[in-house]
Amino acid sequence: MQLDGPGLRPLSGGTPAELIVILHGVAASGQAVLWLAQAWRELFPRAEFLVPNAPFACDYAPEQRQWFSLQDWTPKILLAGLRKADGILDAYLDELLDSRKLDDSRLALAGFSQGGAMALYAALRRRNRIAGVVSLSGFLPETSEFLSDIRNTPLVLLVHGENDDAVPFTAMAGAQALLKAANVPVKAVPRPGLGHIIDDAAVALGAEFLGFALGLT
Repeated sequence: MQLDGPGLRPLSGGTPAELIVILHGVAASGQAVLWLAQAWRELFPRAEFLVPNAPFACDYAPEQRQWFSLQDWTPKILLAGLRKADGILDAYLDELLDSRKLDDSRLALAGFSQGGAMALYAALRRRNRIAGVVSLSGFLPETSEFLSDIRNTPLVLLVHGENDDAVPFTAMAGAQALLKAANVPVKAVPRPGLGHIIDDAAVALGAEFLGFALGLT
């Protein structure tokens, strides 16, 4: 199964020097987070941005997409969903890097909500360490089985609204604890008063982090 979706070529023209892949949440598509690529594009003029559509039809909105089912939030069920989707996403990332003659050190992932969970898992499972991953309102399955899946330790930024009514704010602390247990360098930033959205502050935090992770600032 191959992924598709919109993207933005480097503003500088020519071959990209960095690749930033942004993953959407459940019941959405790549188009839903294309604005985030547009917001970051001017800051990274040599980067190519890809915003792939998730591989599966959404359980409750078949015209939209999902990375895995969220009908059951049992940690082991979530982990199984992440593992299945990661096989597809990982092959997609391999193809992107190979076709652009880039290695994993020039790759960064970002994602919102379910896409944040997917970006985290994919980054931690890569055979080679990527530059970094930004998870906005994301989560991880809080089970010790997850730790055995981790292959490397990329830089991680977690940003989460304290008033999130879709993915509880406590999910950030849970993910942070798991990552610290695996010696993954992680920074967690709570956003007071913020719900299940990406605000200007989160956009700025993500941009600053990506610049640092990719060695551009």
